[in-house]
Amino acid sequence: MNRVTKKTMLAAIILSSVILIIWQITGGDFYTKYQVVEEIEKKLDQSDPLLAAGFYGNSTITETIVKNEFRFGLLPTASGIFDKHTIAVTTILTPLWSAVIILQFIWRKKR
Repeated sequence: MNRVTKKTMLAAIILSSVILIIWQITGGDFYTKYQVVEEIEKKLDQSDPLLAAGFYGNSTITETIVKNEFRFGLLPTASGIFDKHTIAVTTILTPLWSAVIILQFIWRKKR
């Protein structure tokens, strides 16, 4: 391997590592998300008369919360070509490694 090929491969490996680290830092989800829906346990108010009467089965209730957070996904969830959900690990790494493989092929043909 010549110097250009080694540098290209090293740059691709470093970029791939950075992308995978970002994927793990943002949650490691399978799909890209801009809104996260979570269910949390919430304690009921002790002064609630329905709780005192035994209306609820336990002292906690689950509540659904929607948060505006970015989660970098492994796969895109786009509904079209120019959708913001197309940004994902596979849609970034596939063109990167395709370019590296094509460049390697071209450099070998020149030699």
